[in-house]
Amino acid sequence: MKNISPSTLPHFHGLTTEDPDTFLFEFVVICQTYDYTDDEKKLKLFPSTLKDAALSWFMVLLGDSITTWAQMQQAFNNKYRDYYWSKDNKEEVFRMSIGHDESLEDYEERFQLSYKGARCTLDLESLKLVLLRGVREDLLGNLHLLTGGDIYQLPYEDIKTIFINHSRATKKKGWGSQPIANTLSSNLSIKGEIGNMLEDFKSEMLQTLALQMDTMNIKRQQEEAERALAIFCPICTRRHPRNECPLNSIAICSVYEENHSTAKCPSLPRLKVVYQGVEGVTEQLFYINQRRPHGPRPY
Repeated sequence: MKNISPSTLPHFHGLTTEDPDTFLFEFVVICQTYDYTDDEKKLKLFPSTLKDAALSWFMVLLGDSITTWAQMQQAFNNKYRDYYWSKDNKEEVFRMSIGHDESLEDYEERFQLSYKGARCTLDLESLKLVLLRGVREDLLGNLHLLTGGDIYQLPYEDIKTIFINHSRATKKKGWGSQPIANTLSSNLSIKGEIGNMLEDFKSEMLQTLALQMDTMNIKRQQEEAERALAIFCPICTRRHPRNECPLNSIAICSVYEENHSTAKCPSLPRLKVVYQGVEGVTEQLFYINQRRPHGPRPY
């Protein structure tokens, strides 16, 4: 038989986070490894593995009540196995949710059974929140409508009554959980279609607004271009209003090919010789060959 180092032994403190079955299994493996197979040797070694609350529990055991290792295992399991299972039950309570074909009344009864089996204590407000957290969103919407507001504001007993009334009304009308689920699915589908229609309408409105904005921008650019071109004269292409063009007041000769004023026309002396002696002809010819200024006529 070998001596067992204290650091080799498993330890149990009596916490809810510890698994008593795993602890006992490790202890038995150590005993077999070091040839501690007799009950007497196991009973002498066992207290060295206990710490804190577990050791305090062991110290109050009656010495004559435990004579075999089987009795020790039974006493240990009676003390800590249910304690460890209650931890699992606590976690199960917080993970509970209503089944697909389960009524609200049945869900609340199952919730109460799990809560009582968990051996935990919650105030009614916390218990109400844990209960409602396991209800599907579609059922919560119906419960809000039935209560005319927020069901979370009601006390636990009122919520329990609403669960019972809802379940019994559903059975009375011949609805099962599956038809209700189908109806809710249909409602969700309709809501989805309405949402898609709204999205399409929104897209069309945005496209129309974008087209109108583009049209307005093009029109504004055209107006700006026209205003920019309006400052250039179409006659002389200089920068001034059209009615102020200096060419409007200059008589341009149309008889001779080169550009010059009528008064300086090279052919004027010859025309004077031809029409000399005829009073007023030269002056009339002068006005015939000059351009009229732009603007309204004097008559």
